[in-house]
Amino acid sequence: MKYRKIVVAFFLSVFLFNPFQKVEATDKLNVYLFHGNGCPHCEAEIEFLESIQSDYPYMNLIKYEIWENEENQALAEQVKQRIESSSRGVPFLVIGDKAFTGFSEDRKRDIRRTLEYYETEKAPDLVGDILKGIPAEKKEKLKAEEKVEVEKKIDWENIAVIGVIIVGLVVIMFLYYNSKIRK
Repeated sequence: MKYRKIVVAFFLSVFLFNPFQKVEATDKLNVYLFHGNGCPHCEAEIEFLESIQSDYPYMNLIKYEIWENEENQALAEQVKQRIESSSRGVPFLVIGDKAFTGFSEDRKRDIRRTLEYYETEKAPDLVGDILKGIPAEKKEKLKAEEKVEVEKKIDWENIAVIGVIIVGLVVIMFLYYNSKIRK
């Protein structure tokens, strides 16, 4: 009876006060989209980004139309210079220090990976720095990546929870078999 109380208390503490809960990012991740009015790829990317907004609540989508707005076009050129991108097309998307030109099914996967990466990592805000007038010399120069392959992270939280459950089951089995032997 004593062992049952211990086992029940153990599992309640693991599941009610889970020390392995995922920590949510509190900062917003600014995602900058430079697009052109009437561009079908731009419209598709805008629709995609707006549709995944609920999946990534920390994402703050900021759009700049660059075909008809010279100020936005100049900003896009400054961003491309800062990240050393030779891209000339739209849509041009900047997430942290990653840049994407064009839009396709593969690009959707790349965008999702980058958003997931920056859920737990602090993202630089290159466009925000340019808008605030922070010179490039004070920031580390970063290369643009036309296609991002974000490293796969091991999900240690889930591994730890599974480990705790396995250890708990082993303890229960041990106690159960020991109680049968004593009888």
